[in-house]
Amino acid sequence: MTGARLGLAAVAAVWIAACQATPLPSLSVSESGHVELQTLPPESGRTPAACMAALLTGTLVRHPRSGAGLTDTDGHVVAVIWPFGYVARDDGGRLAVVDGSGKLLAHEGDLVSVGGGFAGDERTWTGCGGITAAMTPGPS
Repeated sequence: MTGARLGLAAVAAVWIAACQATPLPSLSVSESGHVELQTLPPESGRTPAACMAALLTGTLVRHPRSGAGLTDTDGHVVAVIWPFGYVARDDGGRLAVVDGSGKLLAHEGDLVSVGGGFAGDERTWTGCGGITAAMTPGPS
């Protein structure tokens, strides 16, 4: 893990523990098409981390600070801190989010539900619960 990612993981852990929002850094797309996602740090110890029991549903969109976020039913764009191991990539011009096992979860424009909750503000969602998507067909 690079120093920058280790730093981001530490910031996320403090943010969750304190239930206060921390501004997310700007993330980028690499030349290989990988989109960096803001993720939770890996779990440490035997006891799983606590997870809030709310659900956010919205359309998957690119987000400049978290890599991928959701536009909710009111049109608000929410940054998502994804579970550890999630990654994103450019897939034929559409953002694709892949879970920790390598399974394609959703493409940009798909309806996605993310379990978790807001911690301190309503602009950043901590996704730590179940994640489901209703994938739509891509361009032919």
